[in-house]
Amino acid sequence: MEDKKIYSKSIFVDSGAHTLYNELVLKHRHEDRKSKNPDMMKRLGKEHLDKPPVRWSQGDFSEFDLRRGTPFRKYCDRYASFMKRFGDRGIIFANVDAISNPDLTWEIQKFFEEEHGIRPTPIIHCGTPMGYVERYLAKKYKLLGVGGLGQGITRHEYFSWADEFFMFICPESNKRMPLIRTHGFAMTSWELICRYPWWSVDSATWVKLSAYGWLYVPRWSDEKGWRFDRPPLMLNFSFRSPRKKEKERHYDNATQNVRLTCDRWLKHIGLEMGSVDEEGETKVFGVTSHHRARSTANLRYLIDLQDSRPKWPHPLNEQIIEERAVSYKRGFGL
Repeated sequence: MEDKKIYSKSIFVDSGAHTLYNELVLKHRHEDRKSKNPDMMKRLGKEHLDKPPVRWSQGDFSEFDLRRGTPFRKYCDRYASFMKRFGDRGIIFANVDAISNPDLTWEIQKFFEEEHGIRPTPIIHCGTPMGYVERYLAKKYKLLGVGGLGQGITRHEYFSWADEFFMFICPESNKRMPLIRTHGFAMTSWELICRYPWWSVDSATWVKLSAYGWLYVPRWSDEKGWRFDRPPLMLNFSFRSPRKKEKERHYDNATQNVRLTCDRWLKHIGLEMGSVDEEGETKVFGVTSHHRARSTANLRYLIDLQDSRPKWPHPLNEQIIEERAVSYKRGFGL
């Protein structure tokens, strides 16, 4: 089995903010709800957690306490020491943002800067009012982290807010070019990647999909070759997958044209289809027989998708500008 190595050009360090939010805010909401209605919570199960707050700053954020001696202050101090230790290695560090509380997130950002003299990358989330974005623009940060899809936000809500956000940071006065670099957290959606002028994105979805047998396969055109300007095919290849019985969900049940595209893609990226023996052990390393082969294929798709995108900075998609203009026009008089 040939071991393929792919190296990252940069590292973005997670601050642990999402875990802290789950532990310090959502579980408090869970316990509070349980005390008020124990019978209902018993039916839902011990591990049930409320959805994140819909409105800004809802929930108990009391444990996000920056006073000396508090657990949260000690956590931030340790994180600051870590940033100082590795800060000269080109690593990007995220702020310890308080998800759904932009005022507290701003205070934590100022804490790192004023108390420790370091500048982590500021983070905002879907729904953040543009006034907070303007604060970060005014302080001339080079990069802004953008999250939100992992906090119970629907795709429609994210698109609506993200359109407004990118219109704001890509103003007409700057020829619709971005005023700041943006990093999209948990961003694997083809539509979201291609809709906005991101500087970078990250996600673990591609490797999770490969573990369950799924592959991204770009569409093919005899005139234009591989089409990364269109959404990819999503097909399961695992010999163990229950999807084998579902039409057009698994390679074995796909149409002839789809199978030919898949075969062409695997040949293009130098991977085998693979096979297993009677006991289900890998006989030939490939996308049907091993998750690592599927991970390699998915990562190769994302790298090629990245290479197909315009070089940053590039202007905001004109279609978004037109859509927003029509939306505002329809709103007049209502």
